[in-house]
Amino acid sequence: MIRANTTLRKFLLLSIAALAVVHLAVCLAGGQVIASNLIQFVAVLSAALLCLRRARESGDLHLRRLWYGLSAAFGFWSSAQAHYTGFLVVHGVPPAHPDLADFFWLSYSFPILLVASWERPKPSEQDWTRLLDVSQTAIAAIQVCVAVLMIRGSMVIDRVYDIQGFAMLFACAIRYSTTRGDEERTFFRDLTIFVLCYDVFGLLTQIIPQSQLERGSLRDLAWSLSFLTFSALVVGLPNREGQSAKAKAPAIFLPAHIHGVSALGLVLTSVASSVLLLIYHVSLGLWGLTAACAVFAARMALRESKLYRTQVELEHDNLHDRLTGLPNRVLLERELERSNAADAGKSFLLLLDLDRFKIFTDSFGRAFGDQLLTHIADLLRSTVRTGDVISRFGGDEFVVVLKDCGDELKVKEIADRILHRLSAPILLDQRIVHVTGSIGIAAFEEGRSTLDLLNRADAAMYMAKSAGKNCVHFFDRSILDRAAEDLEMESDLRQSVEDGSISIAYQPIFTVDTQRLVAFEALARWEHPKQGSISPERFIPLAEETGLILQLGMQVLTKACFQVAAWNREFGKSVCLGVNVSGQQLAEKGFFAQVEQVLKDSGLDPSLLRLEITESVLIKNQERVAEILQAACASGIEICLDDFGTGYSALNYLVHLPFHTIKIDRGFLRDVEYDMTRAMLVRTIVQLAKNLSKKVVAEGVETVAQLDFLASVQCDLAQGYLLSKPLSAERTRDFLKSLLVERGTSYFQLCLEPSLKA
Repeated sequence: MIRANTTLRKFLLLSIAALAVVHLAVCLAGGQVIASNLIQFVAVLSAALLCLRRARESGDLHLRRLWYGLSAAFGFWSSAQAHYTGFLVVHGVPPAHPDLADFFWLSYSFPILLVASWERPKPSEQDWTRLLDVSQTAIAAIQVCVAVLMIRGSMVIDRVYDIQGFAMLFACAIRYSTTRGDEERTFFRDLTIFVLCYDVFGLLTQIIPQSQLERGSLRDLAWSLSFLTFSALVVGLPNREGQSAKAKAPAIFLPAHIHGVSALGLVLTSVASSVLLLIYHVSLGLWGLTAACAVFAARMALRESKLYRTQVELEHDNLHDRLTGLPNRVLLERELERSNAADAGKSFLLLLDLDRFKIFTDSFGRAFGDQLLTHIADLLRSTVRTGDVISRFGGDEFVVVLKDCGDELKVKEIADRILHRLSAPILLDQRIVHVTGSIGIAAFEEGRSTLDLLNRADAAMYMAKSAGKNCVHFFDRSILDRAAEDLEMESDLRQSVEDGSISIAYQPIFTVDTQRLVAFEALARWEHPKQGSISPERFIPLAEETGLILQLGMQVLTKACFQVAAWNREFGKSVCLGVNVSGQQLAEKGFFAQVEQVLKDSGLDPSLLRLEITESVLIKNQERVAEILQAACASGIEICLDDFGTGYSALNYLVHLPFHTIKIDRGFLRDVEYDMTRAMLVRTIVQLAKNLSKKVVAEGVETVAQLDFLASVQCDLAQGYLLSKPLSAERTRDFLKSLLVERGTSYFQLCLEPSLKA
């Protein structure tokens, strides 16, 4: 580009300045009319060529058309100047008015007026305004030519020039003030400056006495300076290469309704020419005025129609989801507010949330997720009844408003049909995927706000997810009661964790063959100030959901390590400690460093600590867990796979992860003495562990028969209510102390011995 080549730009700027100086010198010398006109011709031709070059360099089709239009305007002027100068050379005197040169000079303004009226077209939209602008230009040109031919005299031509100069300035100024694109705005700024110089210099030539104009060719100098100024702006004066691309968009200083009416410049030319004709020829003036106004009225009607369509499209876009075309949340809430009271007891709201949607976007990308959402939208359209409202509520959530549905059985039938069609295999982007969803349903009630209705459906949807997903759940009062209870319990649990009032119970773990104590499992216990003892099955999931498990888990680990280390020192023995670790703890950066610091501070030997991890943790964070397990094993800490057999890939974990111990879930021991299938499973697990050189712990031992069975299959360790319930710290110490003095021979006599690892 011109501005990209610094050397070329400097050369062109120097040439433009030199040409202006030469022309000024010629004018001051006096009498050099031919030389003055030749210089003016060179100035205009240079501007036309620069516009052609900028048009070829532009990658924007719209800007390219603007530059071509401007080069055509300057081409008309250079043609007029060439004819005028040639006449001077041949005949020695200027041609009489009106001459061919006059018509070329008068025609040069029409491409500029046309350029100022051209708006950037929208993609794939047929724009009839261009045809109307061309028609308006043709009418104005005909009227100007007729006025010049019928009303002879230089005064008329001067008035026509004045009309065109004012119209060009008006049109370019409007376009400059209403254009926001950086390149297009710069184009019209330069063009406005040029027209302003053209009008000012033209006004000065009318003030200067006619004798001075003819003798010094100052009129030629005025036009020449206008074109040279524009050429300097096009080349790059002032230099705009360093402008920031993120510069703030300039403010529009004209009224908003004037935007897009830059074609008024053409209308002003037509109307002014018609007024001149009216003075000398009424019928021609009236016909011209009528034609100009008719074309402009058609253009304004078309513009208003486009503005209305744009407004309708914007309103539609604001109320509909762009991806699926469904009503968005704003339109849905409007619909609910309008129909809530009228449809009480007859209509229902379904909130559908896709299960595991994030897995699809993480695995296949957002574009695949968008295709999936579009497919779900089409599926809902074809499933629900005509008249029902479907909305994309946000993300992977959809809302269906079933109007006048009757009873819950009909609603349940529609919801089940949605889930059934949703669960069918879907082929997208050459992939077959299976999608499920959870639906919460809330009934319209009189007096209930839209927000209450949505909250109820949302609460019911989460109950459906907690029930195993891919199911339907109706809202009932128990959901709110449970939610309120959870909020209160969360607050109380948070306070207890911060106070450090969560206690620890220690459940002994014994050898199966001799019932000798070898370890404790540390279990968190919460004594609620009002509700009493809260089951871990209730508050541990709540702690994981709220993130309190990080602080709670570290508290349990720290207290248990210090307590067991103190007992080992007091009684001179080495008892192992098992501590459950959640997935959030393992995902936390610095977790293993905290474990090492606790072991160091408590004095507990790392080989006496056993971290118990469930298979569900491994499924979600396998890579992160593998790193921590490797580091733990390197430090001497044992790893136990808890609840073995309840996950999906337990055998794979046994091969690839460094587990020392396997803990059989209590569900496998239920009725093991009667159920041959369960007995065979437990026997297989024990044999598998022994083949892999791993120890086995059976939890949930509650009967003598279960213990006898474990002994028969050579299981290593056991824990359960038959052997001992979880004990408080005080009772555990008393229990350990009693083991030092009691030496009975009963079956359940318990004696302390060093860890099996010794």
